[in-house]
Amino acid sequence: MVVLKKTALYVIISLDFEGRKDLAGLYLYDGSECKAYWLQTLNQLIERGIKCPLLIVSDDFAGLKNAISTLFPDALHQLCLIHMQRNVTNGPSRC
Repeated sequence: MVVLKKTALYVIISLDFEGRKDLAGLYLYDGSECKAYWLQTLNQLIERGIKCPLLIVSDDFAGLKNAISTLFPDALHQLCLIHMQRNVTNGPSRC
């Protein structure tokens, strides 16, 4: 018997002032997104050396905005342009 379950893969990429990209983390998650999950994820990034991001671009994940303001109060948070356009034109994503 095969059991299927929804699992999300979050890819976190950093970009430095010289324009170099770095894979900051890959996270598999099969629960519901919440502030506690994002606090744990962002704290892991801090432990790996992320200190003071200037800008965080993401989809509108539940709890992420609150986690960012808690751990990185000076960082700007912006919706990904593709997700922002999708939300404006079609309403919430169904994927």
